[in-house]
Amino acid sequence: MDTAARKKSRDAFQRGVTLLGQGKFFEAETAFRQAIEMCADEHVYLVGLARSLYYNSEYDRDSKVSVLQTVIARARDLAPNDSRVETLQTWIDAARR
Repeated sequence: MDTAARKKSRDAFQRGVTLLGQGKFFEAETAFRQAIEMCADEHVYLVGLARSLYYNSEYDRDSKVSVLQTVIARARDLAPNDSRVETLQTWIDAARR
């Protein structure tokens, strides 16, 4: 069912995608977090959040990796076979080195 909250969450997600493409990582993170607050069962929202965090060079690498692990674990719980989640895990593994 398409509820008002789900529509608003999709709008926030789309805003996050646009901001991410513009390199506005903090703003994208905020939009993705808003989408997740409204609809926590959409793993693609978590993938967007993870990407905004990953690309944001303002965050300390070690703390970023910790947060990314949590976000990716939740996305994997929701969609264990999504290749985007596995790709992000590969990025996180590379960031640890």
